[in-house]
Amino acid sequence: MKYYKLLYDYEHEDNSIFLEIDEKTLSFDRYEAEKGIESCDWNVDIKVNYDNGNKRVITDYVPNDLSWFIVTDKLKSIIESMKNNKVQYLPIRARSKDESEVL
Repeated sequence: MKYYKLLYDYEHEDNSIFLEIDEKTLSFDRYEAEKGIESCDWNVDIKVNYDNGNKRVITDYVPNDLSWFIVTDKLKSIIESMKNNKVQYLPIRARSKDESEVL
């Protein structure tokens, strides 16, 4: 089996949304989300902000300051179609910095 690293080329994408996650609003150690251990302590009220200025768009793989693997519903559906039931999806509610829109 081959493995591939997924990287987002944010240095060349000036109009995409970049999420900023406030670690102080986490109810767990941020590294717990990267260990592959099922989470029962997930809090959807984590403060996640983005800049929606200059007509920024959301991509299916959403870059963020914690390097978490955050995806849209579209990419989630594609992953689910592969019948991989060992993936836990944890919801995130992101707000624009001016609070005008919520993703």
